[in-house]
Amino acid sequence: MPKRSYKQFCPASRALDLIGERWTLLIVRDLLRGPRRHTDLRAGMPGMASNLLGQRLTEMEEAGLVRRETTGEPNARALYSLTERGEELRPVVLAVGRFGLPYLDMPTDLQPMLDGMLPEAIATLVLVEELPDSGIVIDFDLDEGFARLTVVPQAAPGRRVPALERVEVSPTPAATNAATRVTGSLGALLWVRRGDLSGKEALDSGAITLAGGRGDTAVVKRLFGFSRPARRG
Repeated sequence: MPKRSYKQFCPASRALDLIGERWTLLIVRDLLRGPRRHTDLRAGMPGMASNLLGQRLTEMEEAGLVRRETTGEPNARALYSLTERGEELRPVVLAVGRFGLPYLDMPTDLQPMLDGMLPEAIATLVLVEELPDSGIVIDFDLDEGFARLTVVPQAAPGRRVPALERVEVSPTPAATNAATRVTGSLGALLWVRRGDLSGKEALDSGAITLAGGRGDTAVVKRLFGFSRPARRG
């Protein structure tokens, strides 16, 4: 796909030959939410030149990561989506996001939270090692919008599903009626998850409120690191 190559007989090297170019993984990130037009992708990456986006999409199509289809008339336009091979990058994108959490500042006017990224942000914050085998549904009523987290129940012993495949987060148009609910802001969840704020401090101050049965709210606390002490200094 790219003209540049590490030229090493190594799977990590070959993978980076394909996805290591600037912007490529961010294009994958946006396509993980579903098919997008060129203009949709540009809106999610305002710092990327239009011709460079076109070049990356062509390269990704040649590599079998992206497919290009044409919408019906009138005003037919190209629509881009991930192939099955491209979908395999979902856990890679989530893992990169989790790695980047300690380096993330709060949104600003110059670097706002991107529209439509709330589901991905919540999925990134989840501590997958704390996923309950029985599964759970949690609604989020946050300053940044509404979303629903569904943890799919674990399969029977011997047929266990990989953790990242059990986490599904979808946007909702308004507050819904799950038995377990988180209210507050994405920023407060991020602070707790990173240890900038303890879970107790977040709850006592009202930055985050939890509603639901004791067992389910305990799961929420484990999933987002509420029991971890805040870092000081």
